[in-house]
Amino acid sequence: MTTNLSVNGSNASVSMEDVQQKYMGTLTYPILQAFLAYSMPIVVLLGLFGNFVAFVLLKNSALRSTAHFYLCALTVCDSLTLLSMLSSIWVGAVLEGHLHQMGWQVDWLQAGTRQISLCRARLYATFVCRTVSTWTVAVFSWERCLAVWRPMRFEGAAVGWRSGLVLLGLVATAAAVNSYVIPGLQPNDAGLCRANRLFRIGRNVSLLMQSLAPWLLVLVSNCLIVCTLRRGRAAASAATAADAAVTTTATAASPGSSEEAVLMRTLQPHRQRHRRHQRGVTYRLVAVSFAFLVNTSLLTVCTVWTTVAELIEPDSQTERNLLRDTFWLISFLPFTANFASTCPLYCLAGRKFRRAARLLVTCRLQQMRLARQLLDPSRPTSGLRATAVTNARARPRSDSSQTAAESLRHQQQQTASQSRGSLSGSMYSGCQQRQKQLLSSRSKSAATADELEFLSPKQQAA
Repeated sequence: MTTNLSVNGSNASVSMEDVQQKYMGTLTYPILQAFLAYSMPIVVLLGLFGNFVAFVLLKNSALRSTAHFYLCALTVCDSLTLLSMLSSIWVGAVLEGHLHQMGWQVDWLQAGTRQISLCRARLYATFVCRTVSTWTVAVFSWERCLAVWRPMRFEGAAVGWRSGLVLLGLVATAAAVNSYVIPGLQPNDAGLCRANRLFRIGRNVSLLMQSLAPWLLVLVSNCLIVCTLRRGRAAASAATAADAAVTTTATAASPGSSEEAVLMRTLQPHRQRHRRHQRGVTYRLVAVSFAFLVNTSLLTVCTVWTTVAELIEPDSQTERNLLRDTFWLISFLPFTANFASTCPLYCLAGRKFRRAARLLVTCRLQQMRLARQLLDPSRPTSGLRATAVTNARARPRSDSSQTAAESLRHQQQQTASQSRGSLSGSMYSGCQQRQKQLLSSRSKSAATADELEFLSPKQQAA
């Protein structure tokens, strides 16, 4: 009896006796395959739930923020990748091999999964989704690297529609590059799919593009981001001091224009919040990229190893194949966890995202909507600017001899005196008793100067 065993993503027609002779003699491979057969569905389900939570929290601000657009697209690509990997690699390779090791008949599973049309569709969708997901992380890492490394040149370059074009370009490129799957899978004598030489060559090239190339790009981008952030701390402190100096100079130079001074004073905290938001987005990206590097490093090594071995000995069936297949099983579970780690990494790197996710999981939707608005970097900008302009225009202009800072100080003193006069503390109890005696004996208009000194400051001003 023959079956199709998929190892390292390829389908080859081998006999069950060959499988038993090759793999049953060692104990490591069956244990790893059984562990992967039971743990991979759990990882996929947790990843789908986490990606759903991240998508709900980021979807409202995805069209207004380039970073949130990439993160939202990454959650969708990761979810599709998890589903495609569960339907192709787990069902067609891991589960089938594990059931055969337990002594079960797998003909019914092969009849449902090894049909030529279904096999082509599953493997094609898996490779396309994996390519788009990994390159989304790579492109987002490079975009943040440019934004941190050259902020003046990159400012305004990454708008929403350009990010959408980049994502569409990734999808089209992935669909074209992985089109070798269609002619690379041919039916055998039993009508089941079988990989030919074109599939093996295209698979090696595709795996290098899915693992090695984005891995190197993410590594270089993160190194540049970390180095730039370390050098930019002193520059950020100097920029904050410069903004404060510019605000003070503008206030002193134009004593009559309190509207512009109040606007600059009000918008200065917003610039600081905008910088903190940009740093938070960069830190979340570094966390996602670092997890990507760690989780995919083993599979990257396995891919390079398999490609070189097949180029040197394309038809070898030695014990080194067993070692590569065992290493592939060890590296595949972390690779699967990479597509399920988006939401946990966001929660670890962002306090606001963690709070909004907790409210969503506990079904407190009204509070979740309010917390989700804090994740949108564009909402505080317009609201704060409108409030500042309104307050500045509503404030009457002072005299030419009085600066805007003195006007603000005078208003604060009036507010403090009014609030102090409205208190009924123990220090004003004697004054209030004397006031009642005076008002009961004569009217307020006839009060003498000696009696007025016992009145409260608020009533003296009146």
